[in-house]
Amino acid sequence: MYSPEGGMNIEEVAEKTPELIFKEEIDPKVGIQPFQCRKVAFNLGLSGQAMKQMTKFVRALYN
Repeated sequence: MYSPEGGMNIEEVAEKTPELIFKEEIDPKVGIQPFQCRKVAFNLGLSGQAMKQMTKFVRALYN
C-alpha cells in the first residue's frame, strides 16, 4: 500500500482523497514483477530517471 501523499497521516489521506491510495498485490509464487515496480513509480508521479531509480528500489525492497 502506498500513496503519493506520503504515509504518516494515511487515515487522513484515506478520508480526504482515497483515490490517492494504491495497493499492489504480489503473488508470492512469482514475486514482484517489473511491470508492478514501474506501476508503483508511475502512480507516485515519477518519470524519467526518477522512475528508473524507484523501480530498482521497489524491486530491491521485495527481494
